[in-house]
Amino acid sequence: MTDAACHNGSGPILATDDVLNRSYYALIVEPARLSRTSNDNARYLRNVPNFVGTGVTFTFWFKHVQCEQETCGLYLLHAFDSSRAFCWSLWLENGAIWFDNPLGSPTFQYPKFSESGVSEDFHLKNDDVWRFIGFTLDEVSDTARFWLDGSLVWEGPWGSSVTGADCAGSDKLVALGHQHPGWTYGAEVEIHDFRMYVHSDARPDGSTGGSLSG
Repeated sequence: MTDAACHNGSGPILATDDVLNRSYYALIVEPARLSRTSNDNARYLRNVPNFVGTGVTFTFWFKHVQCEQETCGLYLLHAFDSSRAFCWSLWLENGAIWFDNPLGSPTFQYPKFSESGVSEDFHLKNDDVWRFIGFTLDEVSDTARFWLDGSLVWEGPWGSSVTGADCAGSDKLVALGHQHPGWTYGAEVEIHDFRMYVHSDARPDGSTGGSLSG
């Protein structure tokens, strides 16, 4: 379904973060549960703004609702172009992220938190603790960055030009919790306050020391 709460008729709500004094687009406002086996709870967001020329950072609060095994996660973000062809995706699990970029070389990457020195005590858990997540696509350096609770956990090449990740600009479709075809492995999660920053010089750790988009 399309999340009506985050739209004002033509697209996501443009809001202001009073702490950072930065504007952002609210993609999800209220807490939302995403399922591991069904698209019934997925959010399909249309009229998502362009970010070519700026890069983009997504930030949100995240927690596992159900995790029945040692390692589990969910396809959090999918992007589709104007023909609804798959463009890229971000998978988030207990101790790692996975992103697919069909145009990239390599076409996917699987950085693990432990490889970045993050203690297992601070991995994502099956509990009631909300964790703050940030995911940046830097158009200047074609770099991806992943932030956990305000700290930079991983930084590496996107694999292709970040401009291609805009997927046909405002005609793209961004899906939250979309079930990847044929994929049943995963976990239920909740997300809250899902934001999209463009033209921002504020980092997910609250500092303003450099541009998220380069």
